[in-house]
Amino acid sequence: KSLDPHKVVGDESYHAVFHIFSTLTRIGDDLTAKPELAESWEHSDKAMTWTFYLNKKAKFHNGRPVTAEDVKFSLERVLDPKQSPRGHSKIGPIKEVIVKDTHTVIIKLKKPYLDLPVDLGSVYPRIIAKENLSRINTIVNQA
Repeated sequence: KSLDPHKVVGDESYHAVFHIFSTLTRIGDDLTAKPELAESWEHSDKAMTWTFYLNKKAKFHNGRPVTAEDVKFSLERVLDPKQSPRGHSKIGPIKEVIVKDTHTVIIKLKKPYLDLPVDLGSVYPRIIAKENLSRINTIVNQA
């Protein structure tokens, strides 16, 4: 069992992290991407480049604002098969995550992909505060 959203393997953990951590988008009732941490997004270059604009009021549970650096850290962690054995292949063909400024993230893809916003609202690409990483499993490990 783990509360690390990038390493989720079971239903119990999935349900817990779903309610603890947020994603850039969320999946709406109509199965399309809706804003969550990203208030808007757009694509260019035939859907090979995506720009996500973060909600400037979004904060982590520790009170710190969510930044583009957090998004980059989290997505790169999910893309690493050692860090996210199940998640790395489930968030689209991401080639590179670039921090444009504090509240803007650019995601470059290996090929055109229109479902990226949907993938970013799924199980694994939860955005975490890097400074809390060592404490994520504290409660689970004590149980």
